[in-house]
Order: sequence, then structure tokens, then C-alpha cells
Amino acid sequence: MKNRAYYVCNRAMVPEEGGWYHITPFGEFPGFLGGAEPKPITQVCDAEAMALMMSAWQRQRQSPDWPGYLVSREHFAHQPDQSSEAAAWAPELKVVLDGDPARAGLWARYEKTDLGEQIIGTRYKYATVVANVEHIDTDRYRLVELVDIGLTNKPQLKTLVPAQNRDRHIEEDSDMLDKLRTLLGLAGNAGEDAVLAQIGTVVNRATEAATLQTQLAAVTVERDELSTAALNREADAFVEAHGDAFTEPDKARVFFVANRAAAEEMVGLLKTPQETTKRVLNRGDGSTPKDAGAADEAALVANRQREQRQALNRVKLERGITSNMIAWPIARSENPELFNNETPAAE
Repeated sequence: MKNRAYYVCNRAMVPEEGGWYHITPFGEFPGFLGGAEPKPITQVCDAEAMALMMSAWQRQRQSPDWPGYLVSREHFAHQPDQSSEAAAWAPELKVVLDGDPARAGLWARYEKTDLGEQIIGTRYKYATVVANVEHIDTDRYRLVELVDIGLTNKPQLKTLVPAQNRDRHIEEDSDMLDKLRTLLGLAGNAGEDAVLAQIGTVVNRATEAATLQTQLAAVTVERDELSTAALNREADAFVEAHGDAFTEPDKARVFFVANRAAAEEMVGLLKTPQETTKRVLNRGDGSTPKDAGAADEAALVANRQREQRQALNRVKLERGITSNMIAWPIARSENPELFNNETPAAE
């Protein structure tokens, strides 16, 4: 089960054009793991966290039934005795890193419901997120996947000022930029544009990886379907080639599909039935009728032709040959005792 962290960092709900809201800044913030006994932790919102959350969003948005991340009141959706009605849905995320430190971090675009139109920014002034996290070390956990967004008027971090104040935390943001350079493997003098470009590369790679995973799954399904179709065709040919040996061809076909090697071995062990001609004695002298010898000869010829036909079909099935003319000399070379005359097998 994934670790789930609450109250990453409260953001004042001041939207930008298009309904975009700043929900998670860069940095490390106090929070706690959910559960019967919540555990205090330090939550890490670095470039890798942003890339992982963007990658998780890319996977989720591929589902046609996904409405977006739920925006609800006070995280009531996680409380069985409270209402989980939506104030908004957030179907899109983006990472912002530019010259204004107050804007850096993860943003979500809200599509408000009728309830949200009444309460977002009026009755509720702040928002905070719930996210799945991974353990880094000691009490530090990195965000890896956004779960939902809660509206609140009780900021978890009392020292934060509203996000629209542009002159806050300048020293902290400068230090954060140095940490980003180190994390991304950039030179110490790399500017914000270079940092932003590298984060974009990380996010793009995560998106490409998710796309490749989807394509691989599709190719695997197609391969399995083709393999199944080929096996079914081979099963049909197997039953057709050895139909005389089976009392229930449908069950023989199922057995072949389940275990081809065993089915082929089983057929090789079967004894070819021999036709016998019952001799009828004349009532007068009990002697063999004059045509009994001819009947015996006809039965022997029929048996030989049946065995030749089975050997021919076996060669065609095993080697993928469709022509009797091509299969005939192969079958004869493999079974010389069966083809010691030129009596052809029936087509």
C-alpha cells in the first residue's frame, strides 16, 4: 500500500488566467502520514517530485473515465461520515519555474462546480493537497503522485503568507535554486531558464516513458492475439490430419491447444487400426469363397493407403507444407517400409 501524506503546504487561492491555482511550491515542509496514528514527517517537493507527479498525471489522464483530481472541503472525501461532493475538478497540472519565486511549483487548473463557485476564494481561502509519497531517509518523504486537493481555512503552516505577496522568502528561493542545480547536474552558475529547461526535460522523459509503457502493453496484447490465432490454426490442422484416430475431435483440439507437445507425442504412440476381412465359408464344403483373396487384397491396399495418408499429413503439419506433391517424397524417405510400392495415398 502506498504511503499517503496530508497537508503538504497550504496555498492561498489566488487564480491566474484560465482557472490555474498554485497548489504546491518547491521546498521541504512539515506534514504527516495518514493512518490510525498519524506520523509527523518532512515532505520533499523537489524537481524529481514534480516530475513524478506530472508522470502520474499523464498516466491518469489517459483513462476516458477520469474526471480530474477532486477538490473538496477539508478533505471530507477521506472521512466516511462526511460529504465528498466536489467543489471543483482539476483535470490538468503544470510545473512553473520562472523569475517570480512565488509562482514556482505545481499548478492545477480548476473546473468549478456550482458549489465551488460559491465557496472557493470566498468561504474558503486556502487549499492543501493529499499526495502519495515515497520514503527517502529518516523522516523525509518525496511526493510522487497527487491524490486530491482540500479547501481549508486553517493553514497547516501558520508562517506562510498568501501566494500573491511577491517579495517573500527570497533567500529561501535562491537556496532552493542552488539545490535544483545540484539535483539536475547543472553548473553552479546555471540560470533559471536552464533549470526550467532541465526540469522540462525530466518531465518529458517521464511522459515518454508512460507513453512507451502504454505502447508496449498494446504490442503485447497484439502479439498474444496473433499467437493464439496461429495456435488455433495449427490445432485445426492437427485434428484434420489425425481425425481417424480420435473419437472426439473437439476434445483432441482442446488438448492440443493446452499442450501441443504432449498431443503430438500421444498421436505418435497410437497404433494404426488394421482392417480385417472376415472370411465366409461356403455352406457346402466349408471352403473359402473364390473372391476371398480379392477381398483380402483390397483390405490391405486400403490399410496401406490410410497409413500413407497419415504419414503424408504428419509431414505437412510438422513442416508447414500444403502440397502433397512436395510432401510425398519426404514422407516416403522417412517411412521407406510404408512406401515400398507406388500405391499413392488418396488426396
